[in-house]
Amino acid sequence: MNYNPTTRILTIDNYYDLVKFARKQDWEFDCNHPKKIIIDVYDVLDPISPKDVDNLMDKKVYTQVECFEVTHPMNRSLKTIDGILYTKDGKTLILCPPQKIGRVEIAEGTETIYEGAFKSCRINGVKFPDSMRRIESSAFCECRNLKAVEMNDDLEYILDAAFYSCHKLKKVKFAKKLKKIAYGAFYSTNLKKITLPEGLTGIGPNAFARCHLKDVYLPNSIVSIGNGAFSWTDNIYASRYHVNILYGITTNYAVECNVLDTMTNGRYAMHATLHIEGLTPIVVPRCVDNDVFCMNINANDMDMLNNDIKKYIETGKNKYLYRLYMYGHNDRCKEDAAIAIVMRYKNAASAKRYLTRMAEDIAKRAAEKNEEKFVQMLNAVEWSDTALRRMLPAMEESELQIAKAYILDKIRTKETFEV
Repeated sequence: MNYNPTTRILTIDNYYDLVKFARKQDWEFDCNHPKKIIIDVYDVLDPISPKDVDNLMDKKVYTQVECFEVTHPMNRSLKTIDGILYTKDGKTLILCPPQKIGRVEIAEGTETIYEGAFKSCRINGVKFPDSMRRIESSAFCECRNLKAVEMNDDLEYILDAAFYSCHKLKKVKFAKKLKKIAYGAFYSTNLKKITLPEGLTGIGPNAFARCHLKDVYLPNSIVSIGNGAFSWTDNIYASRYHVNILYGITTNYAVECNVLDTMTNGRYAMHATLHIEGLTPIVVPRCVDNDVFCMNINANDMDMLNNDIKKYIETGKNKYLYRLYMYGHNDRCKEDAAIAIVMRYKNAASAKRYLTRMAEDIAKRAAEKNEEKFVQMLNAVEWSDTALRRMLPAMEESELQIAKAYILDKIRTKETFEV
């Protein structure tokens, strides 16, 4: 083993030198971390697996690596292409240097990206070869600069947390033969609109959660959708209704509901809309209790919500759609869904009555959150005179002059019209 602190190149002739080097000093307080690792290991009798490499690489010590290089002609386990570490046969990409930057084109012949291979790397784009079949767990987890992913047509599996917290990721070309997207695969990315390919059968829980997706188009082939797979998504489009879609677009976690409201300061909608072919769009609350073990008398709200949707589909009677707001987890969620229902269905009398009853609370919450959003809501909904008058005290207490002026103007308009 040799380390040149000037060039910051570490050369090893035994795989366990990686562990020995990491233990030599307190790297937490040493900035002179290796930038390049040369693997000059003869391993005919003692080959190494991708899992072994992962275990030997201390992530705290090797965070500054920009390049790997395998030099020994008798190394039977590893090879490097463009500074990235692969198995000797080239079928598995084991590890990308954490400090590698720019767009990466993975070598042809690669079939699998090993778990955590690109975790926290600085790359901003990646293109898969035609040979790629599988992306393992956390493969691109927390790649904070990653903006675009170009998949090949024959990729089949994207496993747990593969692109978890890639906050800048906004463009993904999905594989045509994709079969499964696992738990949290695209959690907290920046995707806005996705069309999932025909042939995809399974989407895991939280797969696209916290993405603020505007539109999701589901294929006819979909069989299972995990809980909260599309939570924080505005619109889901599908050819037929299935309860899995409902579980996918809603969440039953009170914490998740509160986080959504708090993080967006009341700007983000607490409802979602299902667009089922041949049916009127269905507005549902974003947060619905479905845990039979939770200490809540409405623990089966998800079942009742699903039953009302099925009754609408069976009978064609819109009255079932007008009351879906009532299954929201809390008042904020119910109010937002009720407002969306009134805006979409003009005859939604039950939702209008609920909004009139809750008008004072709605105004108080709006005063604490976002005046601009509240004014937009005032203009979008035809509020009753009673509801408007109930809102006034909250506006006076909070000194929201613009909102107060809007309410007074609407009251005067109604009085003039009645006269």
